Amino acid sequence: MGKRKSGKRKHRKFVKMDRPSVEAAERFAASRAPHTGCQEGAHIFITGIVNRTRPVELATHLNTVLALHGLPKSVIRMEYLTKHGMHNGMALATLDNLDAFSKIMTLAAESSVSFKGRLLRVKQQSGPPPPRTRDGSTSFFNVALLLLAVPPTNAPSEVTPPTAAAKWSTSSDVLLEINGRDSRQIALEFDVFRVEFPFKLVKQLLLFHDTAGNTVLRIRLHSPPFCFRRRFDMDDLAAKVLQQMDIGSQFVWDPNASPDARHSKWDRSIDASGGSVFAHCTVYDAVLSSDSSTNGSLRDVLKRFGMCPSMQYSTPLTIYKPIGVPLIPTHDWSGGHDAVFAVLPFDIRYMLHSLVAAHKLWFQNIDEARKLARALSNEALHDAAIGILERIFIEYTHHDPVAKIVQALEEEATAIGSDDDGEDEQNEDDEDEADYRASVEPLSQASLNRRVLVTPLRICPQPPEADSSNRILRQFIQFKDHFVRVSFCDENFGSILQARSDDIFENRIRAIVCNGVVVAGRKFVFLAYSNSQLREQACWMYDEQRRPGEAQTPPTAAFIRESIGDLSGISVVGKHAARLGQAFSSTSKSVRIDSSHVRTVADVERNGYCFSDGCGRISVELAKQAAQAMRLKTVPSAFQIRYGGSKGVVSVTLGLEETRLDLRPSLNKFPGNPDHCDLEICSFSKTMPCYLNRQIIMLLSALGIPDHYFMTLLDNMIKTMDEALHDREAAYKLVRANAGGSYAMRMLEAGLDPMNDRHLWQFVRALRDRLLVELQIKARILVPSGISLIGIMDETESLLPEHVFFQSTDPNIVLPSPGTRVAVGRSPCLHPGDIRVLKFVKPPELSHLYDVIVFSSKGDRPQPNMMSGGDLDGDIFFAIWDQGLIPREVYPAMNYMPPPPTAIPHGGNLSHVAVTDIQNFFVNYIRNDNLGRIANAYVVFADMNPSGSLSPECIQLAHLHSTAVDFAKAGVPAEIPRNLMLYAYPDFMENNHKESYPSRKVLGQIYHRSKATKLGADGRSRFSRSNGFDDRMVLPGHEEFLEEAEQLYYQYMGDLWEIAVRYDVFDEAELVSGFVRQFSRKVTRNKANYHTDTVERLHLAMEELTSYYRDMFWHDIDEDAGDAESWPTAYERHDSALQVDGDGDGDGDGDGASHARKGRWRGDFEGNPELEWRAMVKASAWYYCAYTYTDDSGYEPYLSFPWLAIGPMCKILNLVNSTPPAAS
Repeated sequence: MGKRKSGKRKHRKFVKMDRPSVEAAERFAASRAPHTGCQEGAHIFITGIVNRTRPVELATHLNTVLALHGLPKSVIRMEYLTKHGMHNGMALATLDNLDAFSKIMTLAAESSVSFKGRLLRVKQQSGPPPPRTRDGSTSFFNVALLLLAVPPTNAPSEVTPPTAAAKWSTSSDVLLEINGRDSRQIALEFDVFRVEFPFKLVKQLLLFHDTAGNTVLRIRLHSPPFCFRRRFDMDDLAAKVLQQMDIGSQFVWDPNASPDARHSKWDRSIDASGGSVFAHCTVYDAVLSSDSSTNGSLRDVLKRFGMCPSMQYSTPLTIYKPIGVPLIPTHDWSGGHDAVFAVLPFDIRYMLHSLVAAHKLWFQNIDEARKLARALSNEALHDAAIGILERIFIEYTHHDPVAKIVQALEEEATAIGSDDDGEDEQNEDDEDEADYRASVEPLSQASLNRRVLVTPLRICPQPPEADSSNRILRQFIQFKDHFVRVSFCDENFGSILQARSDDIFENRIRAIVCNGVVVAGRKFVFLAYSNSQLREQACWMYDEQRRPGEAQTPPTAAFIRESIGDLSGISVVGKHAARLGQAFSSTSKSVRIDSSHVRTVADVERNGYCFSDGCGRISVELAKQAAQAMRLKTVPSAFQIRYGGSKGVVSVTLGLEETRLDLRPSLNKFPGNPDHCDLEICSFSKTMPCYLNRQIIMLLSALGIPDHYFMTLLDNMIKTMDEALHDREAAYKLVRANAGGSYAMRMLEAGLDPMNDRHLWQFVRALRDRLLVELQIKARILVPSGISLIGIMDETESLLPEHVFFQSTDPNIVLPSPGTRVAVGRSPCLHPGDIRVLKFVKPPELSHLYDVIVFSSKGDRPQPNMMSGGDLDGDIFFAIWDQGLIPREVYPAMNYMPPPPTAIPHGGNLSHVAVTDIQNFFVNYIRNDNLGRIANAYVVFADMNPSGSLSPECIQLAHLHSTAVDFAKAGVPAEIPRNLMLYAYPDFMENNHKESYPSRKVLGQIYHRSKATKLGADGRSRFSRSNGFDDRMVLPGHEEFLEEAEQLYYQYMGDLWEIAVRYDVFDEAELVSGFVRQFSRKVTRNKANYHTDTVERLHLAMEELTSYYRDMFWHDIDEDAGDAESWPTAYERHDSALQVDGDGDGDGDGDGASHARKGRWRGDFEGNPELEWRAMVKASAWYYCAYTYTDDSGYEPYLSFPWLAIGPMCKILNLVNSTPPAAS
């Protein structure tokens, strides 16, 4: 392998322009707008208006007053003025005659104009009226003909594309719009459709004249546009009536505004061509009409907006099909050549589909498609072909991808056909390496799964990647390639919820869910979804058809669902689907338990509440077996499990028989398949840091905690974060508090100073930057005197109702003394009663339990139920004993009773739930899910209202939030009433689509303080090219391992680079730590850009990589060690590069399966100093290889390589710090 490629992404550079504010743009337009529709001076400025009124009310009132003086309907427009999105008590009114103007001014002088009991002050408004239409920064051009095509493939450059055939064209009232305002986009309207693409999507602009002298604008895009369809839900009369009623406008009433075509309402739509042309074609030719608008020349307009088109001769696209007829069918995946590739194996077609959808492969004609198909049909090159296609996917787009792939395949064929002896030896080495890779026992039960992103226009398969496993994938492992994970997202890979429309939901999402999706020519049908997938608009789909070469016919999707268990007794669709989803939860198989060792015990119930809801028991011996199967160093006190049809948490209970599992009815969700006897582990108990968030801070603030206390915690945290970049002790403190189980913690404990090692310093910087980003977007403040733990019930009946118990295996946590008041809750928490104040106690009967929080089984109501309606089936609770954060008064708990579920009626009885019911529920849930909107509304109202979370609006939203949470099972959506709609957002929410105002409350203070703190630098100036290399770390004899180390290092850089490209994370420290500053939209789709699922997949990819190279390090050392039983062994756990927590943030809210993935066990060689020294010498060779590597291009080397052998490296550090170099 040669020098590795740069991790820097290349972006097209555009001329940057300062974007004026909306107000400035409107003033600029108004100053140049003609004064039409009313005479000069017929505009009045009104102050003293009562809040919570609407413009139509004031306009109607003034027209009534003027009508008494014979001047009816004189007020023709009313606009409320706003500040930071809120009405400021002022308005601008337009009158249609001077008589009305004179009369209103006279009445105002006599103090005779009042409204809602308040006197109005009126004065003349000089100057033009406010603009009613778009300002002058938007230009329009008439287009005679619009043509679409795929990019060229045979041009040496992208400057002058050759003549090409159009795949689709239209001449139906085409309008080109160039918008330089906030949206900064180009749009094309035709017929009833509109396509939009922001300037950043434009790859190339070319302006030329055709043979007839027409101006042609050629636009080449990086990716497809957004498609819209004109809304026809009202006629002009109805629109006018609604405008007069002021519906849809909070601040402006203007009955004369005409809804013409340029100001139509547009709804998102599927492909506007009737096929899939807009999904595949990224080259647009717009032939301008001779009578096009004269808003300046097109070139001048584009230059004004920072776009500089090339001016040169070219040939327009040619048309050889009738206008409006698409050449690419709707379900076509290859751009019109599916039949050519039908003979290829599915895995090759899958990768071709991936490349086509990503616009990294296209075909100008059928000859190119046939050429590629012939090259890929060589069975001897099958594996090489897959590797080449995957490499093309992660590389930057080639101007001729077909030639690139064919050339690579020809080179592979030449290499395979060579008879050179040296090459044969190399091939043997490669085979040995492949065999060893296959023999390495996987660190986790992850699998390579296929993911497919479905957008409004495209089907985008992603290359197979490491993903968490589940019961179904393990059960049908021989058909694992028949399963795909399908996620619905917008065209820019953002949330599909931002594309809400009937067309998208019905003709795209529901059509695919109900009828299946075609991927590379294979049809996948709906299977099921897990609870986490439902929240992320994703599901599992399955190919039921037998493929060439398969020995068995795959089971049907219905058979797979039936194999889960007997769900016939669950007639509520949402709950039925959720129970199916239990089998798709991310789990690791631990031990097999015969049903004779499983006992059913009664729930603890009282007053209609279940105190043991979701909590069972496990014997000490069985817990030991499970821990051993998962390679855990210690036995956890609780496991979150799946067993047959049961789900929940089992806590280690003393006194049970050797191998026994006690399950309660609250855990048993349905009769499971008797053959499913494996105890599957989702997660296990561990200590996690406690962090505040926006909701907790707002609740505590409303309950009396002063702002300065939050700011003190924030300042202390930021101080530690800043000092960590310059001080070893501060770095140690920061890593211990937030990443105590990481390999960086081992490095610090061994005495390494981040100021002297670039890799450790960058790890600390990555951690600091991620924490800082979370402060800004979540107000996530560390509470040193706090902890987060999984909840269980007291099985010994030692705790009183107001008591709580917990203890930790982390020696750095100083627990409170018995009798201390502790604030306990769980997220999300919106109701003031969600935070309970309990008394911490330490009964000896519970002393065997660690890393869990234990609640009483006594009392009138379970404490977890009073905390946001929680239970004990895996919920994570926080406990805070910082007395400055303990509310003095406790608000009554909310009654978390879910709404009555909707069951399926059938002839007076309840019918069996069909798969069509589940499919429709899935789509309806996505369409009606308001959980995020409710949570956002809660934050806004709490910030705007003086009483904060205690305000009536917030209490109402807390109830709605509970309903929205239960929607997934109960099937009853939460509808947001009109009085809770949002028109403005505080600045800390960073909503760019609505009015924003600066928040003065505590969340605003936290936001402004964290924004003022700068992200860390990359460390180049600190370390230059030395990387912090310490020659004392290089031990005598390292030369023996240097050649092998160099080969593995080059291979490691290539493998790590592939992961970096796949996840769009090019910082090595962020990759190996999991503390990614920000993911791209394609990788994750939520606002915080930190999906649990995304971090879990990155975790698995890195774990697979580091596990392999860690095994490669120990391979020959283990062989030299011989029989492990011949010498004493003290086991050492080699921690994974990422945190155990699923989302890498240590808060315990990650996907549970990742908790079960600990490192591999290795010998410390304490009884064999020769082998111990040999391991240290080999590690020093890895260190020398990485830390002295230089790249010709100046890019930084990957320094995590030697730290994969963290044990020997730490021993070298201990040796360096305690002994002079000569003593070695």
